[in-house]
Amino acid sequence: MGENTGNKKMTLLRIEPMHGDLTTLHNILQIQSKDARKTQRVPLGCGLVALMTTGKRHDRGFTAFDGRGSDSGHGVGLALAGHWTIHQRIWQASSGASDLNKKHYRWFSTAFSVLTTTLRSASSTIGNRHTTKASAKKRKPKVNFGANTGGKRKAGPAGDSDTEPSSSTKRPRKDDTSGPTSSGPSTSTGNTSTGGAQSAGTSGSTANAAANDASTKTKTRVRNRWGIRPKEVPANAKATQKAFQRFIRGICGLLTQTDVLPSAIEAQKHYDKRFADVDDVREHMRGLVDDSRTAVSAAKDLATKLIRDAKRITGPIANDIARIPEAHLATVFTMILKSGLKGFCPDLDGPVQSTYNQLHRHLAVSAFQFLSSSFALAALEVNARVAEDTELLGDMYDNYTYGTLAQKTRMERRRPGSLSESIKHNNEFKARGRLAKVRFETAARLKLRKPVQRMAFVQEAHSDDEHGAQRSVREKPGRNPIVGMFFQQELDPAAEQYRRRNAKAGQAKPQTRIRSDPLLPASDFGVILPDNVPIDYFTPEFFNALTLKERARYVNTGVAFPLEDFVFDEVHEEWKTMGKKEFMEMYGDDVLAQYDVPTQEEIDEIPESDVEDDEDIEINLEDTDDESGMDVDDEEV
Repeated sequence: MGENTGNKKMTLLRIEPMHGDLTTLHNILQIQSKDARKTQRVPLGCGLVALMTTGKRHDRGFTAFDGRGSDSGHGVGLALAGHWTIHQRIWQASSGASDLNKKHYRWFSTAFSVLTTTLRSASSTIGNRHTTKASAKKRKPKVNFGANTGGKRKAGPAGDSDTEPSSSTKRPRKDDTSGPTSSGPSTSTGNTSTGGAQSAGTSGSTANAAANDASTKTKTRVRNRWGIRPKEVPANAKATQKAFQRFIRGICGLLTQTDVLPSAIEAQKHYDKRFADVDDVREHMRGLVDDSRTAVSAAKDLATKLIRDAKRITGPIANDIARIPEAHLATVFTMILKSGLKGFCPDLDGPVQSTYNQLHRHLAVSAFQFLSSSFALAALEVNARVAEDTELLGDMYDNYTYGTLAQKTRMERRRPGSLSESIKHNNEFKARGRLAKVRFETAARLKLRKPVQRMAFVQEAHSDDEHGAQRSVREKPGRNPIVGMFFQQELDPAAEQYRRRNAKAGQAKPQTRIRSDPLLPASDFGVILPDNVPIDYFTPEFFNALTLKERARYVNTGVAFPLEDFVFDEVHEEWKTMGKKEFMEMYGDDVLAQYDVPTQEEIDEIPESDVEDDEDIEINLEDTDDESGMDVDDEEV
């Protein structure tokens, strides 16, 4: 295609692959001027755009544009297709041409927009920074109390999670072009397979065989295929990642955990005005210049409002944002407004690789690097070296924006109020989990019977509480009163004594759980039946009223306590460390007599469709005669 601008001619010859294989694609953009001595061949890869000429800038009918952003020194220039800088340079490059009209201007704008978006999509195929492999779904470690293994602990092989890679996963080299890309399996033409990247010389039969083999493998569902997963982030970059996430929330105006992104429809309409057909190009450019001037005052107002709102709100997110100097935030908002955006509002419903979204990505990374280099983020413990890694920051942005924020936004849009409820339950889950961890560790230190340790290990066996100013304990339907009394009278005092002996100076005391009389009603997740707890966790009346299928789950889980008369009797205190055989003879059989335990014939009559598949990783805490050496590794459990 060619366009005349006075006596100058610019020809966009073609975009061609060097090898003909999209998985090893290196685009070549050829620009040729009328009096150029030779054609410039500029390789494009991993998001780099370069439009080069053979002469000086002002001696040709067009100028040079470096995709890395020669003005800011940061980011990937592909996102700047709609940036004011593009229009400004096109205008400067075309000045002096006698026949410049709206046709040429539209051609430039459309060409830059389409070209950069296309190259961005192609570069994502080239830039394989995160090679992923199909792997089995990682299963949560679960206590097993099945076969007798003599009291030894064993754990099955840990599989890969469907949302997180294993801790041994390493980020590939930047120049690694093998394997599927971070945006999904690459597709190629010719003889290449669709399951992964093949070399250019791979034969058709080999590729087809590989494709057939790949199609038979189980595909692992990935929750978010964009960016870098949390477990892949280096340890020295965690603080910087947290600060970057706070910064993204700040410029989006999300100061609490319940705030979500609004729709980007209106913001996109404002942005698309830069590409609309115009009758008078000069007047249109003059209007853009005027808008650029007013952006400075508008940016100051946005920064002032953000800091004021952050100081009024109590919470970790707002507190961190309030630590950023207002003057630096004003500069950030100036960058956003001068780029043609109405505000920072990513489009979660549109393509991630769209020009609009890539402009947001570029601005977020560049602005964060500006704040870091200006020491405006010192209070957030940002690592300056990590902040200089543009590629890593871009991956962090993609994962957080199109993973965390997108998931929360869609949840709230589907069912308003669900995000607040989810956060509330999450806090209650964490509080109950911490309680279970402390009690289990205490039971292990006291070398209590394994059924007792097992009961303390299961989080669902503990009562949950309100998470707020007063942590009032809730009821636990069906739980044997002996269980709660043993936790409170035996494990909790021992745990408190251990904490005091090993406490550090200035360490905060754990918040006290308030037990009202009567207790608060059970929560919606407090009525869930715990798995793998001893049968006497339940009261006989509650257990006998369960269905056959539910009772069958506890046939082989053993007995934890003797009858109530002997549990707290010092004369019978030896039951706490007895082996299975001795305990059952002295106490266990009398306890089992109270429960309607299903027989094997009754269990065999349960339809196969009702039998639950249990493929979890097994960790043995079986009740055995050998109660010596009962120390349990916390990490293993």
